[in-house]
Amino acid sequence: MKTSINKLCIAASILVTAAGISACVDDNKTLYDPEYKTPNPMEEISAPTGFDWSSTHSIKFNVEVNDEFDGQYYYTVEIVDKNPLEATTEEPYNTLAKGVARKGETYQTEVVSSKDTKYLYVRQTDPRGRDRIKQVEIDESTSHIQCSFTGTSAIKTRAFATTRGNNGGIDIPKRTEQSYDISRAIPVTSPSQVLQGGQTYIVTGNFSGKFTDTSLSNSNKATVYIQGT
Repeated sequence: MKTSINKLCIAASILVTAAGISACVDDNKTLYDPEYKTPNPMEEISAPTGFDWSSTHSIKFNVEVNDEFDGQYYYTVEIVDKNPLEATTEEPYNTLAKGVARKGETYQTEVVSSKDTKYLYVRQTDPRGRDRIKQVEIDESTSHIQCSFTGTSAIKTRAFATTRGNNGGIDIPKRTEQSYDISRAIPVTSPSQVLQGGQTYIVTGNFSGKFTDTSLSNSNKATVYIQGT
């Protein structure tokens, strides 16, 4: 009786396995059909008529950050196509690549750029959220960029040869942080509050609306500070 049960279990197992295998096979094609091809997911992607695929080229980047924390934290590194300080909502910048780096670990990537592009921008952001930007000059022969934020780079970046990198970039200074005396600033709490000339005001919380004034002019100004987080 025990032998019969074992045989029955083995037969059932074979049936279940066969059913599982048959479920994974295309009912209309055999495994050995030489004409059967896997559908190409790229077939639905189209380019505009007359698009020149040769109008782009790839550039390898090797970015060294100026690590002030001796490798304890990672810095964010971005390659963008427009100066972020000049970008607007109507004309935003596009991020071509993004990664991290720190002391002893450079960020290496490869981006695709139009051959008509003259400048790309490299931004490093430290763990405190402070960023620095370098402007990199490129042309259609540029293949490798070695960008360093340590201060040892040349003023300009150019590709010398296809097998060599080059140091450089133009530093784009960010507006320096300043401290202001707001000890006598008057809090602005509502849009109905009238601003007076010669006074200093500060917005510390959520404020919605327009400032109200009745006597302000070029010679009778009011100063308003917006407190950030």
